[in-house]
Amino acid sequence: MIEIICNKDDSDKSEENPKDNNTCIRRPKNIKQIGDVSSDKKIYIEDYAFTYINSIAYNSPQEEQAGVLLGELAKEGNERCVFVKGVIKAALGDTSDTGIYFNENIWNKIYSDTEKYFPDLSVVGWFAVMPEVTDERMARLKKLHLDNFAGNMKTLYLVDTVEKEEHFYLYENGILKRQKGYVCFYERNYEMQEYMLDFSKSAIIDADIILYVTDVVENIEKNADFI
Repeated sequence: MIEIICNKDDSDKSEENPKDNNTCIRRPKNIKQIGDVSSDKKIYIEDYAFTYINSIAYNSPQEEQAGVLLGELAKEGNERCVFVKGVIKAALGDTSDTGIYFNENIWNKIYSDTEKYFPDLSVVGWFAVMPEVTDERMARLKKLHLDNFAGNMKTLYLVDTVEKEEHFYLYENGILKRQKGYVCFYERNYEMQEYMLDFSKSAIIDADIILYVTDVVENIEKNADFI
């Protein structure tokens, strides 16, 4: 269920150019707010994407992992929103010596998976998983962000598996600034379901995710709130 809110003064302009996302923001109605979301920069993440990242993070808590966040950006007046609807895990291999990195081969695989599973979505940021976020690691994350995800409203979802903390960041005034809160939303996300199921068959993700996906796929049709 989606609520569409428009600025009435700009409604004529929106009808003339339906691709103009500066006048309307499609807001999910089935949501859970986490922290303070009163900022004019809002981050929304769909539940499948949220669950997938946290499951792989805590299944291998001592391993540094990363991937891209896929979705859409929207703007209404001074308010800017990023909607994360899909996730692609980067094929980093063993990061014990190198840490998180992105190179041409990794990006080619990400682009291939994006085209296969999420052809209608764009890269809106990335996620990183670390066993404790030190100042040195934070500096490395900042460089990775600027080298690979520079741009307006590109976000970082960072999971610290030691402190068991998860936060979103935006690049503001020369730093990765932790956001006070975000919104988790719920909808029919067949693309993310397909991605998770395919990778579970390849034994790439853990049993908890397989059980989660199987349960939701079997029961989602019974829940009218997701329509």
